[in-house]
Amino acid sequence: MTIDEKRDLLKKLLKTQQQITFPVSFGQERLWFLNQMLPDSPAYNLRLAVRLLGKLNVAALEKSINQIVARHAILRTRFVVEDDRPKQFVVQELVLKLAVVSAETSSQLDQLADAEAQQPFDLVNGPLIRSNLLKKNNNEHILLITMHHSVSDGWSLGIFMQELATLYQANCLGQSCPLAPLPLQYADFAKWQREQFATSQLQAQLAYWRDQLQGHQPALDLPTDHPRPPLQTFNGLRHYFSIDAATTQALRRLQTGGVTEFMLLLAAFKLLLFRHSGQNDILVGSPIAGRTHNHLEPLIGLFINTLVFRSDLQGEMLFSELLQQVRQTALDAYSNQAVPFEKLVEAVQPVRDPSRNPLFQVLFTLQNAPQGSRQLPDLELALLQPQKGTSQFDLSLTLWQEGAAIAGYLEYNSDLYTTATIARMVGHYQNLLVEIGRDAAQPLNQISMLDSAERQQILYEWNATQRDYDLSQTFADRFEAQVAATPNRIAATCLGDSLTYAQLNARANAVAQRLQTLGVQPNQLIGLAADRSLEMLVGLLGILKSGAAYVPIDPDYPAERVQYMIEMAELHIVLTQSALQDRYTGALDFVLLDQLADQAIDRNPQRNNKPTDRAYIIFTSGSTGKPKGVQITQQALLNFLLAMRDQPGISAEDQLLAVTTISFDIAALELYLPLLVGARVVIASSAETVDSYLLAEMIDEYAITVMQATPATWRMLLAIGWQGRPTLKILSGGEALPQDLAAQLYTRGAELW
Repeated sequence: MTIDEKRDLLKKLLKTQQQITFPVSFGQERLWFLNQMLPDSPAYNLRLAVRLLGKLNVAALEKSINQIVARHAILRTRFVVEDDRPKQFVVQELVLKLAVVSAETSSQLDQLADAEAQQPFDLVNGPLIRSNLLKKNNNEHILLITMHHSVSDGWSLGIFMQELATLYQANCLGQSCPLAPLPLQYADFAKWQREQFATSQLQAQLAYWRDQLQGHQPALDLPTDHPRPPLQTFNGLRHYFSIDAATTQALRRLQTGGVTEFMLLLAAFKLLLFRHSGQNDILVGSPIAGRTHNHLEPLIGLFINTLVFRSDLQGEMLFSELLQQVRQTALDAYSNQAVPFEKLVEAVQPVRDPSRNPLFQVLFTLQNAPQGSRQLPDLELALLQPQKGTSQFDLSLTLWQEGAAIAGYLEYNSDLYTTATIARMVGHYQNLLVEIGRDAAQPLNQISMLDSAERQQILYEWNATQRDYDLSQTFADRFEAQVAATPNRIAATCLGDSLTYAQLNARANAVAQRLQTLGVQPNQLIGLAADRSLEMLVGLLGILKSGAAYVPIDPDYPAERVQYMIEMAELHIVLTQSALQDRYTGALDFVLLDQLADQAIDRNPQRNNKPTDRAYIIFTSGSTGKPKGVQITQQALLNFLLAMRDQPGISAEDQLLAVTTISFDIAALELYLPLLVGARVVIASSAETVDSYLLAEMIDEYAITVMQATPATWRMLLAIGWQGRPTLKILSGGEALPQDLAAQLYTRGAELW
């Protein structure tokens, strides 16, 4: 800003006459409307907590606080509504009583301090500042100054401390106020800000932001520990940490060519978010002081503005390249910082989500605000950092210089994240900084964020899944053993009909005997094409019990695909139903399952399978070319079923609803896993699998306790308002499970896998 521009600005910032109401700034207006929606929320409380060790002059302290209140009109401000718009109303005189509360221990002091910060403000009746003094003994106190964000900001807390130290010292010595009169009041700034917004310069800056944030602004979907509430909450905790001096020194060597510490630490933070979210388009907010003229620097008030830094991260790009991208984005943002964030949101008009902050959900701050004196007459001061309170965003990373190192905290929404998750995320950030300091020319996807302990845990401990299962048998052997143990339990149900284990086994034996009379051998492939029914399950078991392997053929597949599968698998025998037989052509022998329905053989057939024999072949979808047959061996099938028996787990008391076509590999889990443990499989018919109302009815009618389905099927159920079942173990597979769907399913069952 040139000297002439500064002179013009000072002319416009003439002190307002002794009127009572004044315009609000854009920031105050936004906080006013947020307060109307959540009037009892402490989310926008600012806390200054100072531990005072030594001899305290309480009267001098109280007088000093009230001198600051008298000096800064904004601290005597409350809000009124005129013409349906909020206005600042300045009370001509406000005297605060320094309330003294006693506590016996330091722990109680901290608890009282945290509790005071959680008390909401009344923006209409005021006051919007509170002062309390917590007393442990004559030599240990905690001074609490709590202000609403609409009348203060982080920079203002430093001013308050500076002035308090100066005034307290003067009052202890009986001196008059040594502070120079303020050149302006906050109301002058608010009026000037609104006048400035209409200027061409501000409109040009607004055009920059429209261009920078044009198109879709993706929400940052970091994995959360708890489902995101439908309405944004503000419960928060902080995790404090430090970056050691050696790492800090290594990072400073990278601060060349116009790269600042802020840019470097922000770029590393964006890398952390990129690695945790898997998203390329990362938007992070960052506050700036908003005091664009030196006459604004000594004022208390809400001057802070928020800039949005957007970056495009690609795994193969070098960190040094990301750093240059962040540098240029930051320089451009600083050149256009005069646009209030509230007007930026109005101009960009992002899609609103009541569960998230608009435009960004993560904040980054490198503090450089004045901190105030740490020494007073006969007193030693220590600023207290709260452990819990509120969080205006999903995550807020705040850093500052502390000697030769960097200190900071990660504030997080405790309704979304656990303490352990945040501690791990902070560790990842620290590790990334170490690696960046060592070599900034690494690709983003190769910079390690794991320490040796976590690498050992992820790569080895979590993968120590080996189990010594007996795989010398086949699934058919294990099924026959279960039949012997629970012959009269219900094994399978479909369309209202049920078979006990003994009945199912006897019918499958009849199919197996028929196949063996046709000369089938181990590893020979038998086609199975049947509608979803008990006959379908009988046919599958019959093939396995004969010692052969099956190729599932969905009756709804196009004739060309079916013919291709028959030829590729060199099928000579197909198990099917009379109504479907005409669909299949070629030199095939058909075994009609419906014609064997009244046949039952109790004696199990002899077979000579080895663990490495084939159990079945699944053909791929062919999306990348021709469908390919994938062979699943007997031992692979049994190993999978035994592992799933243990985790997620199934018992004889479970009822599993099978909804997946047998042409998909996961159908083996749905159909065979219950039969391995003496549970019941309920087979949904083809019509039922695509009707969400019928599926919902089946879940309740049969008291289903386990169900595996694709995300599409689960969405289909949710679309009709399905509320779930408290005893249901939900398994989702076949495609990626989106976070929003996982959050909905998480509350609708006993477990989600």
